[in-house]
Amino acid sequence: MMQDEADRWWKGMKRMIPTQAQARRPYVNYERFKELFNDKYFPLSLKMEKKSEFMDLKQTRDMFVAQYEDAFTQLIKYMPIYETDERIEEKKFLEGLKLRI
Repeated sequence: MMQDEADRWWKGMKRMIPTQAQARRPYVNYERFKELFNDKYFPLSLKMEKKSEFMDLKQTRDMFVAQYEDAFTQLIKYMPIYETDERIEEKKFLEGLKLRI
């Protein structure tokens, strides 16, 4: 599904990745692919910006809970530690809610 420069990058990466003995083709699971892709096309400065945005996320007065949840869900992917522990994720989510609303 990749095109142009991304397609050329992936073809080059496949040549450099160690091969799986029986299959005789590059072996990369989806997690590893995402890691390689993000390292190439997602700069550290943007990752840091998104992490900061997540840490500062709070429900505002004019924000519905569903809007807060959408923003939380979009930003949590930049914070893998939160995705692996439901208790931490729940605590962070509740901390950002404006409970008086």
